[in-house]
Parts: sequence; structure tokens; C-alpha cells
Amino acid sequence: MVSISTGNGPLRQVGAVEFAGYNTIGGIPRHYVVTDGSISFAPNNTTTPIRMVYRRRIPALSLTAPTNWLLTLAPDAYLYGSLMQAESFDMNDERLAGWKAMFDETIAELRQDASRRKWGAGALAPRIGRT
Repeated sequence: MVSISTGNGPLRQVGAVEFAGYNTIGGIPRHYVVTDGSISFAPNNTTTPIRMVYRRRIPALSLTAPTNWLLTLAPDAYLYGSLMQAESFDMNDERLAGWKAMFDETIAELRQDASRRKWGAGALAPRIGRT
């Protein structure tokens, strides 16, 4: 999970002990706790919309799902990652370093592409003008 919020702003994650001290009935949620794979809110309000932003896992490949978004977007990540793993079993350090460099470059390109899609292509620059 990257963030969790309501229309009134981000919620603050707290520990189970601190959470137990909060009034959990009524009002707009301000805090949350994650325990045993579940999220609880304080105060508890079933009508307040909660927005959660999270990173999804890379779906596994299988006979019924022979492709996923990563294989479609960057097949070279799978290729270089597989070759890197194979070389580590073969104890070929010279080739391993080359595959690792190509794998790292592919991952860096994916991160850069994700950043561009999230924030835009250009750098932010202040605009000075008259009002």
C-alpha cells in the first residue's frame, strides 16, 4: 500500500496498542491499523469513502495466463532476469555481470517510464509573472 486517505486528507497509520485507545465509533476516519491482513479505521464510519493507492504485484505466468502487463511492456526484463539467474547457477561471473547490467538498465527504464506517466515528461520549473 502506498497511501490511504479520505476526502479530508491522508490517514495516519498507528500501531495496535495506540489504535486500541481511539474511539472507534462515529466521525471521519483519521487513523488506521493493519492487523492480520485486515485494515481497521478509527473512528469507524461505514459511509466515508476510503481511497487506497497501492502497487499491484506482477501477475504470475501460467498455462491459463501466458502473458501479463510486464511481459507485454518489457519482455527483455524477463529475458535478462532469466539469463542472470541461469548464469548464477553456472558460476560464470563474467557473463553474470553483463546480464545484471542489462537487467538493471531495463528496470531503470521501466521506472523512468512510470515516473514520466505519473508526473509528465518535463521537469517542473517555476513561472514568474505579474498578477
